[in-house]
Amino acid sequence: MGVVPYTEALQGSENFRPAFDSQETIYTDLISELSSATDQIGNGTGVTGDIFFGGDMNEWKKFANSLRMRLALRLADVAPSAAKSAFEDAYSDGMITNDIFYPYLNESANQNPWFERFITRTDYGISATIADTMKALQDRRVLAFADPAQNADNADGTTQFNEVIGLEYGASEPGDIPNATISFPGQAVRAQDAPLPIITLAELHLALAEAAQRGWSVGGTAESHYVAGIQASWNQWGMTDVANQTAYVNQPGVSYDANNWEALIGFQKWVALFPNGYEGWSEWRRLDYPALEVHPDAFNSLTEIPTSHGYPTSAATLNEENYNAAVSTRGGDGLSVKLWWDAN
Repeated sequence: MGVVPYTEALQGSENFRPAFDSQETIYTDLISELSSATDQIGNGTGVTGDIFFGGDMNEWKKFANSLRMRLALRLADVAPSAAKSAFEDAYSDGMITNDIFYPYLNESANQNPWFERFITRTDYGISATIADTMKALQDRRVLAFADPAQNADNADGTTQFNEVIGLEYGASEPGDIPNATISFPGQAVRAQDAPLPIITLAELHLALAEAAQRGWSVGGTAESHYVAGIQASWNQWGMTDVANQTAYVNQPGVSYDANNWEALIGFQKWVALFPNGYEGWSEWRRLDYPALEVHPDAFNSLTEIPTSHGYPTSAATLNEENYNAAVSTRGGDGLSVKLWWDAN
């Protein structure tokens, strides 16, 4: 939504009508908060019950630095000087060296949310948009993203490119599409205990590729980080064969070209961020790549892909004065409003 309650939020009965803050205010403060948090972490005994790093507080510092890198890069086109300074500072303090996942369990008390969805419904298929694009490039990550479609499965226990059948995105009557004809998300995504990514080396190396291309001081070259990001993503999904990775990276449409960096990095981030949809959507809005099209049967009146959420009705009815101010600040309450950092 962009403009939301922040400095006055979460005060309960002390303030039922918080003011809305600009994205600039929120991003600036979040970056500052993360920087301050790392400064406050000492070298004493770590917290108990730490399901991410086992009490290693140095790893929490790296996590905070990595989140700062993500936030800073979002500002690259709207506040380039601040973005450069914050990104370089976070990178110099040390980023993660391993992917960070949320560790779901093989029990209902803390199970993967995709597993939970598929208990009662089967309407989440792999989109043909991403499936067909990846198959055309022989991108083996799609073999982990998706299970074989039942009607295409040769039952040999592995997934092949010709067995991955994407679901038409935006179909007018999706309920008429038989389940057996399309691929559902793979077990690496929707098994009961399948971990889901929070922030990964793939995302960060692709961020470093962009930073290097922009001339920021991050070490290495844009191309070296770009290749490292793709390799990290393949490894994340269990596609570790070096020959296949090399063939993929070196083919036309994938090999790095500094004159086309936004399209190349934008596309690779779109793939590497799967299944983190909100992060993928944010980076697509920021970089404007890959080139996607609105389906003619899309369930809205827009002629373009939405670039923001609209506010819930409760914002207008329960906090009218501040809601009206927020709508004025961001330029409306529609799905086509561009957020502050979406400057392209």
